[in-house]
Amino acid sequence: MGEASIDAELGRLRGREPRGVEAADLDAAIATLEEHHSHFDRRDLLCALVNRMREGAGAEELSRAVDAALDSDRVVCIHRGEGLLATTYWTTPRLWELERRVLRSAREGEAAGAAVVEEATLTAVLARHPYLSEEQVAMVRRLTTGGERILTVAALPGAGKTTALRAAAE
Repeated sequence: MGEASIDAELGRLRGREPRGVEAADLDAAIATLEEHHSHFDRRDLLCALVNRMREGAGAEELSRAVDAALDSDRVVCIHRGEGLLATTYWTTPRLWELERRVLRSAREGEAAGAAVVEEATLTAVLARHPYLSEEQVAMVRRLTTGGERILTVAALPGAGKTTALRAAAE
């Protein structure tokens, strides 16, 4: 591309008029957030909406559209921040219901007796994985003897959760 063709292309693009924010734009922006985030704040929604607006839109119109979406039943407020620097977070009704079902299942399955293995089996499996740290062995033991239907495992990236889960699955 030469200077003349770049100028021609920019001139063609500058001639376009921004269109207004439509409900479909907001729905698509929220759907995009839902694909990648369990929750989001106002800025996240604004960025997702701006990315949908190929022709652009005015800042005031975008701000009003985001505020209207956050005040609608398209999203669920899950934490209302207080104070000047506090952040409020939202999620989608679909994700909210999914999280509620998972939590309900976890509560109902606390004493389910699920996935409990005999001590001899556990000892034999752990012997085949001598590289596991004390924390990983404790995790495997807890996962295979507690009897819960759902058990949360949390640790920093690289701590060995996946490696320990492989031993637990075995």
